[in-house]
Amino acid sequence: MDNLNDRRGGGAKWFALLALVGSSVYLVSWFASGEATNTAADMAPTVQGDSETAPSTTAAVATTAESVQPTTTLLTTTATVTSAAEPSTIEGLTIAQEMGGAEDLTKIDVFLTAADLDDMLEGTGPYTVFAPSNVRFAEMDKDLLNAISADQDRVRALARNHVIEGDVPSLRVLDGPLVTLAGTELIFEEIDDELFITTAAGRVGVQENRIVAANGVIHGVDAVLLGDESAGTAVPSDDDPEPPADEDPPVDEAVDEDPPEEPEPEPDVPPSEPNETVDAIAEILELEPVQFDDSSADIKVGSLATLDRVVEILEADEATRLEVAGHTDDIGPADGNQRWSERRARSVRDYLISQGVGPERLVAVGYGENRPIGDNATEEGRAQNRRIEFTLL
Repeated sequence: MDNLNDRRGGGAKWFALLALVGSSVYLVSWFASGEATNTAADMAPTVQGDSETAPSTTAAVATTAESVQPTTTLLTTTATVTSAAEPSTIEGLTIAQEMGGAEDLTKIDVFLTAADLDDMLEGTGPYTVFAPSNVRFAEMDKDLLNAISADQDRVRALARNHVIEGDVPSLRVLDGPLVTLAGTELIFEEIDDELFITTAAGRVGVQENRIVAANGVIHGVDAVLLGDESAGTAVPSDDDPEPPADEDPPVDEAVDEDPPEEPEPEPDVPPSEPNETVDAIAEILELEPVQFDDSSADIKVGSLATLDRVVEILEADEATRLEVAGHTDDIGPADGNQRWSERRARSVRDYLISQGVGPERLVAVGYGENRPIGDNATEEGRAQNRRIEFTLL
């Protein structure tokens, strides 16, 4: 009997032991399954195991990718929105910038700058500019143009006579004249589908919307608008009296047998008039040319001392008015060289003004690569062509 009880007690102990082992195995399996998942997920980005561990690693990577997918989608959407918004932040060029970049509008741009209108034309506007090309200035009477250039009041009047306040893209629908900043009324008329301005000198052709800028519009005109002063290039209107026809000379008067000599063509670079001030500045610049930082219109610090000597010369001769001319070599696009020459000439003018030279005494002009003095095929010649010059106005 005791043996039977002992056997029963021993069986109970074995049963309890088996139950305890089974519970432990279950807990260990449950805990291990969670840990295994976490461990695989943590190791997934870096695991590069063999083929035996590849299935669990792949599953972990897939799980990780699914968890990051919403964040990736958000970033992609944000980038797309930013890209789509970029064009709306791009602003067009202002009238002043457009004028500075147009190769054939440098002359009128010089007058606008000399009249201190360039800052205004850089503003919000809007403004409308009537811009004659350089050819129209070349067609003007030289004495008249020189007389205007030598008088700051007339320079200002000429410049303001080409600008009106307001954006007027179409001149064909106006019901009255436009008034320029100088107070001149511009009367427009359409003849055979062509547009004209009626001036004291006659009719001037107009090319509408030659340039549409961010702060207004630029129309082309076939003559310099001088108000009451003759531009010398206007087309006579039908109401203008025709000039009298040449009469045959009387028989008893002597007639020149030799035809008049034709004037010699002007050189590409007009000779400057002798002037002690200009000559003194030229001597300084020949020894110490004005230099600029690479790909910039900023004057090098070493050249400021050179320009300070120019200031001293101008202070000793307060009556002289000068053109500050910028020149380049022919490396690169011609239009880019034109803009660089204008910007560098303006930088020199601005520095001289900052040192006390009157702004009415200086006009900045850029000639780009059009007036070389050296051979652009050599480095020495190109260095000579990259220069700042002062000429008498």
